[in-house]
Amino acid sequence: MNQQRRKSVVSGYLFLLLISAVYSFTNTSLEIKGILSTFVIIIESLFFLLFLYFVGRYNIKKLLKIVFLLSVGGIHYLMTRETVFLMMLMVAVIFTELDYRRAFKLLFFERLFFLTLIVFFSLTGILSVQKTEVFKGGLGINTFGYGLGFNHPNQLAYNVGLLLLFYICYKGENLRQRHIIEMALVAIGCYAITKTRTILVINIVLLLLLETYCVKLYRQTLFTKRSSSVLAFSPWIMPICALAALGLPILMSTATGRFKEILYVLNGLIGSRFTHSARVFDLYPIPLWGGIVDFRLLQSNFGYAIVDNGYLCLLYDFGIVGFSLFIILYFLSMRILADKKEYVFLIAIIAVALWGITENILRSFAINFTVVFWAECIKKGDGINSK
Repeated sequence: MNQQRRKSVVSGYLFLLLISAVYSFTNTSLEIKGILSTFVIIIESLFFLLFLYFVGRYNIKKLLKIVFLLSVGGIHYLMTRETVFLMMLMVAVIFTELDYRRAFKLLFFERLFFLTLIVFFSLTGILSVQKTEVFKGGLGINTFGYGLGFNHPNQLAYNVGLLLLFYICYKGENLRQRHIIEMALVAIGCYAITKTRTILVINIVLLLLLETYCVKLYRQTLFTKRSSSVLAFSPWIMPICALAALGLPILMSTATGRFKEILYVLNGLIGSRFTHSARVFDLYPIPLWGGIVDFRLLQSNFGYAIVDNGYLCLLYDFGIVGFSLFIILYFLSMRILADKKEYVFLIAIIAVALWGITENILRSFAINFTVVFWAECIKKGDGINSK
């Protein structure tokens, strides 16, 4: 690595460490806001500009991609005064020069440190343990979960889920069945504390896919054969999940017969998420550039304003333009990862795509780190970094 590229990599890592540190405290009473947040964004932007400067070598195709993506992110910021989409695109650009597994390992230990710190603060009284009554949709019962420093138990579960995904991505080909067992125990422990079923269900899917991957016989059947395997299916996972998350709520008012019965049972099992999503469509027009980040009309009309549907929140926050670009980038990136046979990365994205149906985890790098794989689209065709 020459000195110029070393400087770009260092600038990239500094950007990542800073943005990840800031996001670690999201949804806690220590969350960075106001003027301090603006100052941090300026520092992050300086690191990003240093990164671009020190890279110093672009072919025209890659440069045009970067300019296009940052332009869309910039327009979204000007229209909405939100930086989350632009930051996601900046992260993807930075990962064109970084080693995935080295970066994932670094981010894993950083987020683990801050999560441990937040939990420690809650157990020592500095932060609230946030004991919260949790309604279990479909079961008709209430129970109590603990946020342990986070504003809601779900948000603690999000961060545990994030760590598990970081873990499998940095382990990669070195994943063994003992690692899967350890992850299963962590997921069960997280459920026992937070009472968040989603983290348990998503981790069951994740661990089953990983177990299949670790068993050589199953790996050859489900991963190696291109035409009938995870490789062929994976690029479609995000569009399919988006269609389900956005389409099923709309069908709540039009479905009939047996399908309607099944749809309403499913809606009950996931805490009426489809009902809340359908109400958003009724009350809000879909914006071109986004900017709708809360649904106050739901609160005034129905007494409930939280919408746990990642794709719907993504659509209203990023708008039709940003949402479409989001889905396209995932589709193209996963096709490239499939060609490269990056099975573990594909499994991580599949887990995030499914998770997004029932939780608002897609629209920020705070939880959805898999946007780093958009780097595959940016560097495709670049003779330096596309291999």
